[in-house]
Amino acid sequence: MPNYYSQLLQNDPQAAIGRIFTENQKQLIEIGKAFQYQHKQFADALKASIPHIDAVEQHQKIANNFIHQFTNLNKVFLDSIIPLADNLQLRIQEDKESLQKLANIGWYIDSDMPFDSPEKFARAIEDGDKQQVVEKLKEYFRDQLDVIEKKLVSAYPNRKNILEDAFNAHRAEKFTLSVPVLLTQADGMWHDAFQANLFMSRDRRKTVGTVLTDKDQTSFEALYIEPLFLSSLPLWQSQHERDVSFNELNRHQILHGEVIDYGTEQNSLKIIAFLNYLLWILNHTD
Repeated sequence: MPNYYSQLLQNDPQAAIGRIFTENQKQLIEIGKAFQYQHKQFADALKASIPHIDAVEQHQKIANNFIHQFTNLNKVFLDSIIPLADNLQLRIQEDKESLQKLANIGWYIDSDMPFDSPEKFARAIEDGDKQQVVEKLKEYFRDQLDVIEKKLVSAYPNRKNILEDAFNAHRAEKFTLSVPVLLTQADGMWHDAFQANLFMSRDRRKTVGTVLTDKDQTSFEALYIEPLFLSSLPLWQSQHERDVSFNELNRHQILHGEVIDYGTEQNSLKIIAFLNYLLWILNHTD
């Protein structure tokens, strides 16, 4: 496989496969044009009464050459596409697992992050560098605060006052106010889209199941929705799913007043990251 495609595979496997299809098609078109031109020469030669035996032999050589080129090109194509397809399936599974590892510590990626960010963050978590990952994500979402607010307000103008008040509370470091208010907007965004409750397992699973019906396993929905919204994540774990050591951000505990130590910048940024991710998801499930 050319180095170009190997590099592209690492960054965007679906683009790599698409590029190979395109290049393969272009080469087939060029070979076909050459064959048509040579065939026309053969036909013209017959019309000009060139000895038919020589003309037929020449045409046979042209045809054999075309078949040989086509066979070789098809082999190159298959030799390239099969490893890519295998690697794509592996990459999809790795990305699903990476997204879930991040969600298990309360964080969600941004679509503007580099393609390999989930994998890098997940690997760092596995290597024991969880706090380093958290600090990088906090820094990233601090920088993206204004951008995310604008996207949310643009998508939900009817929620403008609530969103702006919540983001202003965050900037004023009044995290005991920003956290619960932002959590309620996640409920509202999901309800606007599906008339269902995001934080009720039965509603969420039924809704996501409907979205994923007849979807290809390499589709956006299967890759970015299925591993998270059909999993038991800390954000929406019920009481019987949480053990005594549980200390992650949990919507039920906060909105029902079961915990009072949730008012931190980190928790507020986590919810902002989640709202941003949720908006991204909802924009792809219309």
